Amino acid sequence: MVYCSFGMRINYALWLTSIPERFRWRTKSEESSGAQHPSAAQAALTVTIRTNGDPFEYGRARPLDFGHWSAHKLELMSGFAISHGQAVATGVLLDSIYAEKKGWLTKAEMSAIGDGFRRSGFHLWFDELNQRDAEGLRIIFGGLKDFQEHLGGELTVTFPRGLGARHEVHEIDLALMELALQELEAFARSR
Repeated sequence: MVYCSFGMRINYALWLTSIPERFRWRTKSEESSGAQHPSAAQAALTVTIRTNGDPFEYGRARPLDFGHWSAHKLELMSGFAISHGQAVATGVLLDSIYAEKKGWLTKAEMSAIGDGFRRSGFHLWFDELNQRDAEGLRIIFGGLKDFQEHLGGELTVTFPRGLGARHEVHEIDLALMELALQELEAFARSR
């Protein structure tokens, strides 16, 4: 059981895109339950902000938006039965898999991310992700349009570019994201 999903979400999103040594430390020292005390999460966020500045001050998309385009849609599709922390954890892993497929993360980096999520205690696959519209497209892909409207202007999605670095993209290859979703499902079901 995850004690503080909000703190874990903050840590994974920021550490993957800002502070790789924190991510490596966390995934190596993580207890098998994935439990994290709220004060530890707050301390980690404080260190992150002191080290790298306020994550809300960079670019069009924010580091804390990492994994959110699908998370917000997933919450909505579930009637908010899926918690925000759970949805974001799923979104962060999905976007990490996509980044690895695009060559923005190495296989070793993706393996470390997967190992961290495997030990986190998060439920990482939800049947809502398999829902399709009349044309056969996954409904979750509508989250991209919703996210664009949420941010205003051009679609801007934050992805890792190696551990500790991030970049913003304005287009998503849906065929590749489809493959990422298939890999996410296989990963989550193999746990």
